[in-house]
Amino acid sequence: MKPGMICVVVGAALAMGGALVGSGCGDNSAACSGATCVRNPALTDRVSVTRDSLGIAHITAKNVHDLGFVQGYITAHDRLPQMDILRRNASGTLAEIFGAVSPSIVTADMEIRMHRMRHYAEQSWTQMQASSDPVDVQLVEMLRGYALGVNAYAAHLVAGKFELDIEVQVSFDPTRFAAWNEIDSLTLGRYQAYSLSGSLADELAYTDIALAAVETYLGADVGDTYAYERRGIVKDLLRLTPVGQRSTLEAVGKPARASEPKAAARSPYTRAQAASLRAAVRNARSAINPAHVDRGLGNLEPRLYQRPNAGSNTWAVAPAHASGSALLIGDQHLALPNPSVFYPVHLTVPGVLDGYGITFPGIPGIILGHNGKTAWSSTTAYHDVMDVFAETIEPCPDTGDCVQHNEALVPIEARTESFGIGVLGTVSETVTATYETVPHHGPIIPTFEDGRVVPRSSNTALSVQYTGHEPTFEIRAIWRLLQSGTVQAGLAALDDFSFGGQNWVLIDTAGSIGWTMKAKVPRRKLGAFTWDPDSNQAGVAPFMVLPGDGSADWDGYIPDAVMPQALNPDSGLIVTANADPVGATFDNDLLNDGDVDGLPWFLGADYAIGLRQERIADVLDASVAAGAVDLADMASLQHDTRSGTGAKFVPAILAACEAVDGLSDAAALCDLFSTWDFSTPTATGAASATELRHAAATSAFNAWAHFFVERLIADEYAQLGLATWTMGTSHAVRLVDGVLNAPASMWPGDAAPAVCGDGVTNNGSDPCGDRIREALADAAAWLASEDGFGSSDTAQWAWGKQHLWRMAPLFPNSALLLPPADDPNYPGGVPRGGDHDVVNRADAGWNDLDFRQLADGSAQRFMAEAKVGGAIKAYLQLPTGTVYNRASPFYRVLLDVAYIPQVHQAVPFTPAEVAQAAAEHWSFSK
Repeated sequence: MKPGMICVVVGAALAMGGALVGSGCGDNSAACSGATCVRNPALTDRVSVTRDSLGIAHITAKNVHDLGFVQGYITAHDRLPQMDILRRNASGTLAEIFGAVSPSIVTADMEIRMHRMRHYAEQSWTQMQASSDPVDVQLVEMLRGYALGVNAYAAHLVAGKFELDIEVQVSFDPTRFAAWNEIDSLTLGRYQAYSLSGSLADELAYTDIALAAVETYLGADVGDTYAYERRGIVKDLLRLTPVGQRSTLEAVGKPARASEPKAAARSPYTRAQAASLRAAVRNARSAINPAHVDRGLGNLEPRLYQRPNAGSNTWAVAPAHASGSALLIGDQHLALPNPSVFYPVHLTVPGVLDGYGITFPGIPGIILGHNGKTAWSSTTAYHDVMDVFAETIEPCPDTGDCVQHNEALVPIEARTESFGIGVLGTVSETVTATYETVPHHGPIIPTFEDGRVVPRSSNTALSVQYTGHEPTFEIRAIWRLLQSGTVQAGLAALDDFSFGGQNWVLIDTAGSIGWTMKAKVPRRKLGAFTWDPDSNQAGVAPFMVLPGDGSADWDGYIPDAVMPQALNPDSGLIVTANADPVGATFDNDLLNDGDVDGLPWFLGADYAIGLRQERIADVLDASVAAGAVDLADMASLQHDTRSGTGAKFVPAILAACEAVDGLSDAAALCDLFSTWDFSTPTATGAASATELRHAAATSAFNAWAHFFVERLIADEYAQLGLATWTMGTSHAVRLVDGVLNAPASMWPGDAAPAVCGDGVTNNGSDPCGDRIREALADAAAWLASEDGFGSSDTAQWAWGKQHLWRMAPLFPNSALLLPPADDPNYPGGVPRGGDHDVVNRADAGWNDLDFRQLADGSAQRFMAEAKVGGAIKAYLQLPTGTVYNRASPFYRVLLDVAYIPQVHQAVPFTPAEVAQAAAEHWSFSK
C-alpha cells in the first residue's frame, strides 16, 4: 500500500497532539487550515475528525469504508503498541516479542493456540465476504477500511511523521510491526469473548477438590474420627450458594420439572479411574497459564487482558421512576493496565449510523454506548459454555490412538504449530507443538515440561468443548445493535451474539428498558447431572470434569424461548451484576431447576457472590420508594463502597466477642466493629474521628477475614493435599457465609460445621466461635506489627494506607506506571475505599495480607439519560486517557477525577456540541 502523505500544520494541532512532527502541507485549502491533514489513495472522500477536550475522536465520513479507515488510523495513532500486544495475545504470538525475557509467555501462547481463535476468525471472515446480507456487506467494508487505516498510520510512524513515547519505544519497534488485517480484528473479538466466558481453570479446580475430598473422606470408617466427621465436607468446599440473593428479575420463572435428571447415586469412575483422572487434572492445572494477578507495581511482565475476577455492574431505571427519562448505568470490571483496555470514539456516517461509545483497540465500530435513540451496556453473564471431558485412550485397531465414546473407538486428530521466541520481534528460536483433538469434543489440554509441549504419558487425557470452537458473528450483532432505533430492535440484533454470553441492558427514547442474555448455552445429557451436594457427592456436574464416554455429551443448545430476558418489567428496574439471573443457585442445588425437552435446564453455576447485585437492588428499591431518582443518585450508587462482607459477617463476630470474657488481645477490634457502619473510608487525608474509626474497622475486618479463612481451611486443604486458597476469595466468602449465617446448610447439618474443626478435634461446644476469636487475636497482632500499621493505636489503622491502587504498564517499564512512582500526591499509589465485591469494585483479596487493590476494577464508567421523546445524554469516566503518550494532554485526562464530564456535562454528541468542545482537528482525503 502506498503510504500517501501527511501534513501537520504547526499550531493548535501540534500543541494539543504533543507527539506530532512535520511541516507544511502544500495544501492551503480551508479543510486543512489549522488541522492535521492526512491523504491516502485508499480513501474515497473527505473525512473530518474533531478531538474534544477529553481526547475523544468524533469521526464523520460519507461511507462505511472511509469511516473504518479513519477509525483505524486514529486508533493506531493513539494506541498502536497496545493493538499489537492485544492481537499477539489473541493469536498466540506474544513470545516473539517477550518470550526470550519471560518463558511463561511461551506457555501462554501455546495454551491460547489450543483454542484456535485465529483459525475460527478466518472462517468467519470467509463467510462474511461471501454473504450478500447488507449488514455483512457493511462490515466487510468497515473491516477492510480499518485495516488500511491502521497500516497507513504505521507507515507514517516509520517514516517519522509521528513519534512514540520514548518509554514505549523501549518495548515496541514500529519497523517490525506486521501489517494489520481483518483477521486480526476478528481474532481480537473472539479473544475478548473468551476472556469473559472461559471456565477451564475453575472446572479443573472444582474437580481437583471434589476428587480429593471424595477419595479422602467418602466411606470413611467410624473409627477414623477426623475423616468420618468430614465424610460429607465436599459440599462445603464446593459451596456455590451466593451470599447476596437478589436475582435480576425475581418474577422470571424457571422451566417446570418434568423428570428427575440425577442418575444413580454413584461415581461415574472406579477408584482407579478417579486416581488417574486426578493426576490428569493436576497436570492440566499446571499447564493452564493463569491470568496474571498484579497489584499495579510494574513488575516486568506484560499486562495480559484476562482476569478471573472480571465482572461488571449495569442497571436501568424506567422513566416512571426518573422524572420522564430512562436511565442506564454501567461499569465494566476488567484489567486496569496503562493504557486503558477500552477506547472511546464517536462514529458518524449520515443516514447509516451515528454512535458514541467504547470499543477494544483493534476492533472497529462501537461495542457499548448509544446512538442517540438507544443506549446499551453489559455485564458478564457467566453462562457455563465450556466443558472438560475425561477421555479414556487406547490404541486404535490400525494405527494411532483412539478415545472411547459411545462404546466405539474414535481416532484422535493431530496438528502441529510453530512458535517464535524472541525479543521485540527478533526471533531467536522456533519451537513446535503438536496438538491433539477429540473430534466430537475438542482439543486435548497439552502436557507441558519446561515450557514445551511433550507427548502424553497416560491413558487418561482431558479435552475441552467450548461454544467458541466454531465460526461465530458477534461483530454482526454489535453492528446491528449500533443501528437499532428501539430497545426491541436492539434485543433482536443480539440474536447473533452466540458465544460467551453477556447480560445486555438497553434503554431508548421511547421510554422502554430491556434485558437479554441470549447466547448458545449447551444442553447436557443426563450423565452430566449425577452430583448432589447432599446425597451423591461422588457424582459429576457441568462445572466439573465430565465423563468422555458419551453419557454427558452436549445435545444441542438451550432454546432462546427459555433464556431469561425481559422488556419493560413491572418493577421498572433491571439490575445485573454477574449474579445468578433467576436464583437457580440460591438453594445450593444447581441441578434441580427444570427441564427443556427432557434434559435439564442449566445455565451456569459459578456466578458472582451477589453482594454487588444485592446492594444495587436494595438501594434502588429504597430510592424509588422515596421518590424519583436522577443521575446524581446513580453516580453516587456507582461509586458506592459500603462493605457487604462486613455487613454480612460482623454480627457473628460481635456475638463471638460477647460469648466469653478475656479477649483483651482483641478487645480493640470488637470495639471497632460495635460501631462500624460498614463504610470504608481511606482516612488518609483530613479525616474526622468517626471516619478514622470506620477506616480502622475496615482494616481490622479484612485482616480478621484472612486469618479466619486460614483457620477454617488450612488444615482441610493440607489433609487433601491441595494448595491453600485454591478457589480464591469469592469462594472463601461463600464458605464463611455458610459457617456464620447458615450453619445448618453445612456438613453435617447442625450448629457446628465440621470445617470449623481445627484438624484434631472440634475444640468443645463452639468450634466456629473459637475460630472467630482466634482470628481476632491473629488480626490484632498483625495490625499492630511492623508488617501491619506498626502500632496498636487504632487511629493509625487507616484503610487507605494499605488499600492502594496503581495502574501497571502494558509494557514492562515502570516509567509508565500510573500514577508514576515519583508522583508526590500518590507516593504508594492512590488510596481506595471499598473491599471485596463492593459496587465500586476495589478487590484486594483475602488470600494474603497484601491489601493493595488487585489489578482490576472499573475499566469504564458510563451513564446515559434517554428523555422520552427527546435525546440521549451520555457521561463517561475512563482510566488513564485516550492517547498512550505521556507528552499528550490526553494521556491521563480521565484518570484523576470521579466523573468527567461531571453529571451536568454530557459527552459531546450533536455537531454543535462537538464543535463547541473541539480541541483538535484532523482532515482526511484521498
